[in-house]
Amino acid sequence: MKSILFTALTAVAAAASALVVMPSQAHAGVLTTPGSACKVYGSSPSAVGLSAIGSTQGGTTNGDLQLSRNVICPVVRQGDQDGVTVYVDGQASEAAPVSCILYSYNYDGTLKASKGFVEKRAQFDRSVSLSAAEAPLYAYLNVVCSLPGLHRAKIFGVLTSD
Repeated sequence: MKSILFTALTAVAAAASALVVMPSQAHAGVLTTPGSACKVYGSSPSAVGLSAIGSTQGGTTNGDLQLSRNVICPVVRQGDQDGVTVYVDGQASEAAPVSCILYSYNYDGTLKASKGFVEKRAQFDRSVSLSAAEAPLYAYLNVVCSLPGLHRAKIFGVLTSD
Protein backbone atom coordinates (compact mmCIF):
# COMPACT_ATOMS: atom_id res chain seq x y z
CA MET A 1 0.00 0.00 0.00
CA LYS A 2 2.82 2.39 0.87
CA SER A 3 4.54 1.77 -2.49
CA ILE A 4 1.33 2.53 -4.44
CA LEU A 5 0.85 5.77 -2.50
CA PHE A 6 4.53 6.67 -2.95
CA THR A 7 4.30 5.97 -6.71
CA ALA A 8 1.16 8.11 -7.04
CA LEU A 9 2.68 11.00 -5.09
CA THR A 10 5.89 10.76 -7.14
CA ALA A 11 3.87 10.94 -10.39
CA VAL A 12 1.92 14.00 -9.16
CA ALA A 13 5.13 15.73 -8.04
CA ALA A 14 6.82 14.99 -11.37
CA ALA A 15 3.85 16.39 -13.30
CA ALA A 16 3.77 19.53 -11.15
CA SER A 17 7.48 20.15 -11.56
CA ALA A 18 7.19 19.67 -15.33
CA LEU A 19 4.61 22.44 -15.42
CA VAL A 20 6.89 24.74 -13.46
CA VAL A 21 9.94 23.99 -15.60
CA MET A 22 8.19 24.31 -18.97
CA PRO A 23 8.95 27.66 -20.61
CA SER A 24 5.98 29.93 -21.03
CA GLN A 25 5.27 31.60 -24.32
CA ALA A 26 3.75 35.04 -24.54
CA HIS A 27 0.70 35.10 -26.78
CA ALA A 28 -0.53 38.53 -27.76
CA GLY A 29 -3.60 37.42 -29.72
CA VAL A 30 -6.54 39.65 -30.47
CA LEU A 31 -7.50 42.50 -28.14
CA THR A 32 -11.03 43.82 -28.50
CA THR A 33 -12.62 47.00 -27.24
CA PRO A 34 -16.42 47.13 -27.45
CA GLY A 35 -18.05 50.04 -29.22
CA SER A 36 -19.75 50.95 -25.95
CA ALA A 37 -16.31 52.16 -24.76
CA CYS A 38 -16.37 54.94 -27.39
CA LYS A 39 -17.25 58.35 -25.98
CA VAL A 40 -18.20 61.79 -27.28
CA TYR A 41 -15.15 63.54 -28.74
CA GLY A 42 -14.53 67.25 -29.15
CA SER A 43 -16.78 70.18 -28.47
CA SER A 44 -20.47 69.92 -29.08
CA PRO A 45 -22.68 72.72 -30.45
CA SER A 46 -25.32 72.03 -27.82
CA ALA A 47 -26.02 70.09 -24.67
CA VAL A 48 -28.45 68.01 -26.73
CA GLY A 49 -25.51 66.80 -28.80
CA LEU A 50 -23.71 65.49 -25.74
CA SER A 51 -26.60 63.24 -24.85
CA ALA A 52 -27.19 62.20 -28.46
CA ILE A 53 -24.30 59.70 -28.42
CA GLY A 54 -25.57 56.49 -26.93
CA SER A 55 -24.14 53.13 -26.09
CA THR A 56 -26.43 50.29 -27.00
CA GLN A 57 -26.06 46.58 -26.55
CA GLY A 58 -24.43 46.38 -29.96
CA GLY A 59 -22.17 49.44 -29.86
CA THR A 60 -22.22 53.23 -30.05
CA THR A 61 -24.57 55.29 -32.19
CA ASN A 62 -25.60 58.93 -32.69
CA GLY A 63 -29.21 59.84 -32.05
CA ASP A 64 -28.92 63.54 -32.94
CA LEU A 65 -31.72 64.64 -35.24
CA GLN A 66 -29.50 66.64 -37.59
CA LEU A 67 -25.77 66.66 -36.89
CA SER A 68 -23.01 64.13 -37.24
CA ARG A 69 -21.06 63.59 -34.01
CA ASN A 70 -17.53 62.42 -33.34
CA VAL A 71 -16.71 59.60 -30.94
CA ILE A 72 -13.29 58.55 -29.68
CA CYS A 73 -12.52 54.88 -29.10
CA PRO A 74 -9.50 53.59 -27.16
CA VAL A 75 -7.08 51.24 -28.91
CA VAL A 76 -5.54 48.62 -26.64
CA ARG A 77 -2.53 46.60 -27.72
CA GLN A 78 0.11 44.36 -26.27
CA GLY A 79 3.11 42.65 -27.67
CA ASP A 80 6.69 43.41 -28.40
CA GLN A 81 6.56 44.85 -31.90
CA ASP A 82 6.27 48.38 -33.18
CA GLY A 83 3.53 49.14 -35.70
CA VAL A 84 -0.13 48.21 -35.48
CA THR A 85 -3.14 47.11 -37.50
CA VAL A 86 -6.50 48.17 -36.10
CA TYR A 87 -9.89 46.87 -37.25
CA VAL A 88 -13.02 48.95 -36.84
CA ASP A 89 -16.31 47.05 -37.02
CA GLY A 90 -19.61 48.78 -37.60
CA GLN A 91 -22.47 49.59 -39.89
CA ALA A 92 -23.13 52.46 -42.24
CA SER A 93 -24.92 53.14 -45.53
CA GLU A 94 -24.50 55.01 -48.78
CA ALA A 95 -26.66 57.78 -47.34
CA ALA A 96 -24.97 57.66 -43.92
CA PRO A 97 -21.23 56.96 -44.29
CA VAL A 98 -18.89 56.61 -41.32
CA SER A 99 -15.43 58.16 -41.41
CA CYS A 100 -12.73 57.08 -38.94
CA ILE A 101 -9.13 58.14 -38.29
CA LEU A 102 -6.53 56.15 -36.33
CA TYR A 103 -4.23 58.48 -34.38
CA SER A 104 -0.82 57.75 -32.87
CA TYR A 105 0.58 60.08 -30.21
CA ASN A 106 4.12 60.27 -28.91
CA TYR A 107 4.85 59.76 -25.19
CA ASP A 108 4.86 63.56 -24.81
CA GLY A 109 1.42 63.98 -26.42
CA THR A 110 2.55 65.17 -29.85
CA LEU A 111 0.89 63.64 -32.90
CA LYS A 112 3.09 61.07 -34.64
CA ALA A 113 0.77 59.86 -37.41
CA SER A 114 -2.82 59.42 -38.54
CA LYS A 115 -4.60 57.42 -41.24
CA GLY A 116 -8.27 57.16 -41.99
CA PHE A 117 -11.05 55.79 -44.13
CA VAL A 118 -14.66 56.39 -45.14
CA GLU A 119 -17.03 53.44 -45.09
CA LYS A 120 -20.46 53.09 -46.71
CA ARG A 121 -21.14 49.34 -46.47
CA ALA A 122 -24.05 48.11 -44.36
CA GLN A 123 -21.70 45.92 -42.28
CA PHE A 124 -17.99 46.67 -42.26
CA ASP A 125 -14.79 45.35 -40.77
CA ARG A 126 -12.24 47.88 -41.92
CA SER A 127 -8.51 47.76 -41.20
CA VAL A 128 -6.06 50.62 -40.95
CA SER A 129 -2.33 50.18 -40.28
CA LEU A 130 0.50 52.32 -39.00
CA SER A 131 4.14 51.44 -39.57
CA ALA A 132 6.74 50.83 -36.86
CA ALA A 133 7.95 54.42 -37.20
CA GLU A 134 4.37 55.74 -36.95
CA ALA A 135 3.31 53.58 -33.99
CA PRO A 136 6.21 52.48 -31.79
CA LEU A 137 5.38 50.47 -28.67
CA TYR A 138 5.35 53.55 -26.47
CA ALA A 139 2.81 55.41 -28.66
CA TYR A 140 -0.74 56.03 -27.46
CA LEU A 141 -3.45 55.16 -29.98
CA ASN A 142 -7.11 55.97 -30.48
CA VAL A 143 -9.69 55.97 -33.25
CA VAL A 144 -12.00 58.92 -33.85
CA CYS A 145 -15.12 58.24 -35.92
CA SER A 146 -17.77 60.59 -37.23
CA LEU A 147 -21.24 59.08 -36.91
CA PRO A 148 -24.24 60.47 -38.82
CA GLY A 149 -27.36 61.28 -36.81
CA LEU A 150 -30.70 59.50 -36.46
CA HIS A 151 -28.99 56.24 -35.39
CA ARG A 152 -28.13 55.53 -39.04
CA ALA A 153 -24.65 54.16 -38.25
CA LYS A 154 -22.95 52.32 -35.42
CA ILE A 155 -19.49 51.37 -34.16
CA PHE A 156 -19.56 47.77 -32.89
CA GLY A 157 -15.99 47.71 -31.69
CA VAL A 158 -12.27 48.20 -32.29
CA LEU A 159 -9.71 45.43 -32.21
CA THR A 160 -6.00 44.91 -32.65
CA SER A 161 -4.14 41.79 -33.61
CA ASP A 162 -0.43 41.23 -33.05
